[in-house]
Amino acid sequence: SPSGNDDTTATIVPGTDAVTIRHLSGTHEVLTDDVSPGAIGTLTVDDGSNFSAGDIVGVSDCGGGDVFAITNVAGNDISHPALLRGYTSNGDPDDPANPTLAALVAVRYFIGFDADGNPALFREEIDPTVTPRQPVQQTLIEGVESMQILYGVDNTGDNVPDTYVP
Repeated sequence: SPSGNDDTTATIVPGTDAVTIRHLSGTHEVLTDDVSPGAIGTLTVDDGSNFSAGDIVGVSDCGGGDVFAITNVAGNDISHPALLRGYTSNGDPDDPANPTLAALVAVRYFIGFDADGNPALFREEIDPTVTPRQPVQQTLIEGVESMQILYGVDNTGDNVPDTYVP
C-alpha cells in the first residue's frame, strides 16, 4: 500500500499496485471563530449537526489542514485534540475564504478476486459516518488482472514529469 495503511478487508493480488486516496468530503461546515495552534479546545462551525463524537474529520484553509477524531459535539461546538495549525475566521459562514470542517473519506483502488475467484478492479471506501468504520467494496471492472501505477517526477521544476517511477 503506497500509504503504508492496512485498513482494508481486501485481498490484493500480489504483484499489482493499489492506491488509497484520502480527501475531505460531504458537507463542508465553515468555522465561525478563530482557533489557536497547539491548544485543545473547540471549533465553532455554522452547523454542527452533521458530526458526531468519534468522526474522523479535517479542518482546512488555503494554507493547510489538520485531521483528527472529534471528541465531543455540543450544538455547533466541535471538541478536538491539539491542532498543529491555527485557523482564522472572519465569522461570516458565507465567505469561502474561511476555514472549513468536513469528513475524511478514504478510497482505495486495487486488483482483487470476486466471489467466483475471478480477478477484477475494486473500489473500497471507508465511510466516515458508519461506526465501526467498515470498508465497503464495489467491483468496478471484471476481468482486470493487473494494475501498475507510475508516478511522474519533475526533476527540473517546469511542472512536466521528466521521469516515471513505480
